[in-house]
Amino acid sequence: MRRVVRKYRPFSLVAAVAVLVTAMVTLGAAPSGASGGLTASAPGITPTTITLGLPLAETGVAASTFEDAPIGAMARVAYQNAHGGVDGRKLVLDIVNDNSSPSLVLTSAQDLLSKGAFGIVAFDPFFFSAAPYLQQQGVPVAGFALDGIEWGQQPYTNMFSFNGSFDSHFPANSSGGLFLKQHGVTKFAVLAYNVSKSSTAAATGFAFSAKHAGIAVPYENLSVPFGSSDFTSIALQMKSDGINGVYAGLVESSDIGLLTAMKDAGIKLKVVDLSTGYGDQVIDQPAANQAAQGVYFGSETVPIEKHSPATVAWLNALVKYSHGAFKAGTIPDFGVFGGWVSLDTMIYGLEHAGKNPTRASFEQALDRTSGYTANGLLATPSSWTHFGTAPSYTCAYNEQLVGKKFIPTEDCGHLLPNSNQA
Repeated sequence: MRRVVRKYRPFSLVAAVAVLVTAMVTLGAAPSGASGGLTASAPGITPTTITLGLPLAETGVAASTFEDAPIGAMARVAYQNAHGGVDGRKLVLDIVNDNSSPSLVLTSAQDLLSKGAFGIVAFDPFFFSAAPYLQQQGVPVAGFALDGIEWGQQPYTNMFSFNGSFDSHFPANSSGGLFLKQHGVTKFAVLAYNVSKSSTAAATGFAFSAKHAGIAVPYENLSVPFGSSDFTSIALQMKSDGINGVYAGLVESSDIGLLTAMKDAGIKLKVVDLSTGYGDQVIDQPAANQAAQGVYFGSETVPIEKHSPATVAWLNALVKYSHGAFKAGTIPDFGVFGGWVSLDTMIYGLEHAGKNPTRASFEQALDRTSGYTANGLLATPSSWTHFGTAPSYTCAYNEQLVGKKFIPTEDCGHLLPNSNQA
């Protein structure tokens, strides 16, 4: 299938009025105007521009979750360029559609580097296929560790996930089991894709937490083909097993297929917890909305429903800098959020890598970072120290769909002993 290459270059923007004075402070706008002495200090960096690459699953089996990531990514770049770029250099973002193909993720990354990218932004479920090559080439990678466990393993010192140091052992946390127990779950099921080590580790970690809380886990399916939409047989098996609680780490098209199949099978569920799906997509589609009533969706952000200064500023910026692609009053889904924050992580590293950054100074800058919050968007501050261990106590948000609104809930817990999953 033909790969689509799209190059985003700086718009000629004239800011009439700032979104909000407080918003600009919250979002960390760069000082406008270039300083003297800027040089072509590294591949992809000239005295006037910085080029970044983003391979992305805009089509194919992962598209239901990732196809709108360019909205967030390009809006973040446009916002930065409208406020001076990075030390006066404008950002140029090259996006390549890898069609949800592991082999094309690698060739896409290679193409982006051959065209002069300084670093690669990672927000793709198959990014693991490009990771060894980028590590060998010494190329900085910033984004989200949603594809595999390489982010927390030697020798990948070049990779930085926006949620901080990555513990590749995937220890389990007590919060999942406590949450299930509070809601009366007695028999729990977990589902994950067979190709994704992070998906399977998240599922087995949730199962470990459930068992620790005294909840039976009679059904574990870690071999779901990526992008599946027909869950009829799986739902019937879960009904036979008496399942009344489910976790699934799947893309949105699979989520809807699973929810529909469970509803058709007549399964009475006390908790359904899904890793993706939070956003207006599930609200706007009548069938999806009906199937998802009462379901909990994972969220990485401070709850938008609480209208914090950071989230208000972010939504205003998305509206202003997406050139009509994001509408006011819309809840950003996982793709839009991930596109924005993955770029934000890369930009943060560039801003702290020195006036004339190199790939080495970029990595050194992030290795010294603690308390990163993507300007207040992340629910939990992030720090990077290769190679990290999971914090002993954490809190996370879920968003429950009730009618056409999401209601945020916060769950906290501690690491469970002897729970390393890898």
